Amino acid sequence: MRPLLMSVGAKVLLDGLSKAFDEMKHPRHPKGSAEGGRFAPAAGSRTGDDKAVPEPIYLQQRRADPPQVGRDYWHVAHGWKEGEPLLCYDKVEQQTGAPPKWKWEGEPFDTDIVSLHDNLPEARDFQQHFGGRLLRIHFPDEGWTLHEMGLSGGVNYEGYPFIMGHIPPEYITPADEEPKP
Repeated sequence: MRPLLMSVGAKVLLDGLSKAFDEMKHPRHPKGSAEGGRFAPAAGSRTGDDKAVPEPIYLQQRRADPPQVGRDYWHVAHGWKEGEPLLCYDKVEQQTGAPPKWKWEGEPFDTDIVSLHDNLPEARDFQQHFGGRLLRIHFPDEGWTLHEMGLSGGVNYEGYPFIMGHIPPEYITPADEEPKP
């Protein structure tokens, strides 16, 4: 098989087109406001009065490894009941017949996965912003791989580890005494 040959200019153009615009890093003022649709100061940037806007931990650039056995992960859940599996958005919609509440603006994405935090401070920061119940997810290291346990996972485009579809209840422990509002 022969390699694809292209000019330097074509390569630069192609590289520029392949970089996605990240709305999370470039937020806009809300629709209907006086500034509606215009770019707002990004978290972590300076505003007109020269005060820094702190960037939430959960939005900072990150890169995680796929989920592994023998370590703790964290998930902030809404509507989860002890003894039940933790379901992805799609499975909740299938069971209830209605789409669950979506945390973000815009269309739901990554709806077939259960996203995880790989550190507790980041999970608590996320919980502080969105509410919900903090859950500890632990896949014990008993000589089995996740695949042998009937699970598959990876890392999503934001850099968070995930499990496809659902997490069985035997791997879930509530991390907070009471659910947060």
